Amino acid sequence: MAAKKRKKTRSQRQADARRRQGGGGPVTVEAPAPAEDAARGRGKAGARGGTKAEGKGKGGSGKAAGRAAPVRKGPITHKASLAEAPPPIWHPFPLTEILILVGMVVAIIGLFTQSISMLVGGLLVLGASSTELAVREHFAGYRSHSAMIAGLVAMGVGTALAFLLGALDVGIPVWTVLVVAAIVFAVLFFRLRDAFVRRTGLTFRV
Repeated sequence: MAAKKRKKTRSQRQADARRRQGGGGPVTVEAPAPAEDAARGRGKAGARGGTKAEGKGKGGSGKAAGRAAPVRKGPITHKASLAEAPPPIWHPFPLTEILILVGMVVAIIGLFTQSISMLVGGLLVLGASSTELAVREHFAGYRSHSAMIAGLVAMGVGTALAFLLGALDVGIPVWTVLVVAAIVFAVLFFRLRDAFVRRTGLTFRV
């Protein structure tokens, strides 16, 4: 109905204009070409359909972007959650946990059977696996292990230095080795703590 009213109004305007020009004689009103009106209607419908499709596309892309957006984490606190634990390269196989368990069992067996080799071997396996876990958690900002890592390195340096001096038969007192180990511990402790602070903004996490 709206289209017919628009057509009639256009025809009346044409008739009025020709009456004014021709002095009021009979006027032949040209009806709008059906093909042109149909083309205009199709164009308007296509434009409306395109606008709707574009709106749907924008809405869909907005929803997809909302779904794909990562969940924002809260501020880092001193209490670390289990979900933040950094996975090792062999994840999901629990290699570190298995080695810690094996090292503890072998060390305990060596202690009760008075087997030095089993005791030392178990302690080495336990120490290596625990050190890997501590280093991974520390540099990922999950938990702070500055004292543990620095202590292990200082013990290793002191032990190696003592064996070296003994092999070379150098008459240096034991307290010298202890001083070297203490210096190594202090330097590493502060460096490791600074690295953890740069990573998390905290001096420690448990």
